[in-house]
Amino acid sequence: MNDTKSDFTLKAKGITKSYPSDSGNISVLEEIDLELSNGDFATISGPSGCGKSTLLMVLGTLQEPDSGNLAYGDVSPYMLSVIDCDDPYNDPVRIQFLPLATKLLSDHPKLDFDSLNEKGDAP
Repeated sequence: MNDTKSDFTLKAKGITKSYPSDSGNISVLEEIDLELSNGDFATISGPSGCGKSTLLMVLGTLQEPDSGNLAYGDVSPYMLSVIDCDDPYNDPVRIQFLPLATKLLSDHPKLDFDSLNEKGDAP
């Protein structure tokens, strides 16, 4: 069994989430802090309506928190929503944070799409 962990960490800091209702906002998550590294095991338990599913939806980026920070490693998952998809090669956010091939830059040195060695086996 391999006991080494990668550097990947899910970090949630100060996550809050509320929903509107006729009588005002209903606060579901209040200042949630969580840090999980690769290989960690966690459970979420509590009574019905306490926010378990909401927390999972926020951590899975299916819902955006009202406040707080969420990061996978050192990257916010919401960063992808600000990238100019019409011109990704010239978008400064994409260039700085995502190691994709561009017209000016080669692929990230550790990025390898040929896991089956098809290039080496090609005639």
